[in-house]
Amino acid sequence: MIPMKRERMLTIRVTDDEHARLLERCEGK
Repeated sequence: MIPMKRERMLTIRVTDDEHARLLERCEGK
């Protein structure tokens, strides 16, 4: 019953990582 919460946390973590990568790319440019 808690798998949904775990999936949501994982997705949020992935989005955060992608956001950090985008920020790094913008700063690099």
